[in-house]
Amino acid sequence: MMVNCKACGKEIAKGVKKCPHCGKDQRNFFGRHKILTGIVALIVIIIIVSVSSGGGKSKATSAPATTPSATQSSPPASSSTPASTPAPAPEKKWTQIGSWSGSGIKNTEDFTISDGAQYRLNWEAQDNGGVFQIYVEDSKGAPVDVAANVQNAAKDVSYVHASAGTYHLSINSANTKWSVTLEEQK
Repeated sequence: MMVNCKACGKEIAKGVKKCPHCGKDQRNFFGRHKILTGIVALIVIIIIVSVSSGGGKSKATSAPATTPSATQSSPPASSSTPASTPAPAPEKKWTQIGSWSGSGIKNTEDFTISDGAQYRLNWEAQDNGGVFQIYVEDSKGAPVDVAANVQNAAKDVSYVHASAGTYHLSINSANTKWSVTLEEQK
C-alpha cells in the first residue's frame, strides 16, 4: 500500500520511517521521541499512583462540635459571675505570594516556606496540544515536588508539601500559554 510523504508529497510505501526522496521522518512525535515519551509516561504513572494513594496530602477536617457534659453544672442562680463563651478562632485565609504567566520556560524568583505553613498553586494551561509542567525546586535547583504535568488545556490546584526553606518554581511549557499563582494560608 502506498501513501504520500508528509513533506514532499511523493508516493512512498506505508510504514517507512523516512521518505526515500526527501529524507523526512514519517513517524509521529511519540515514534521519533521514544525516550521522552517513556519519561513522560513514567511521570504520569507516578502521579496517578500518588493521587490514587492519597499523595501524602491530609484532608482538612472541621473541629467536632462540643456539647456540655452531663457532669457540668450551671452556676447557682444567685451567682453574679456571667457565663463566658470563648471567641471562635479566626478563619485562615489564602494570601497570594506570587503570580506568573507566559509561555515557554521560566524559573520564578525565590520564595520562603515557613515551618508548618500550608501553600498551594493555582495553575492553568490554556492551549490544547501543549505540554505544561511545574516543578518545586530547592535553592540549589534540585526538584522536591512535581506540582503539575499535563498535556492539553487543564486547570487545577496543587498543594506544596515541603519543609521550611527557600524554593522557586521551574515552569516548563511547549505550545501552551500558562498562568500560576502561589498562595500561603494565613
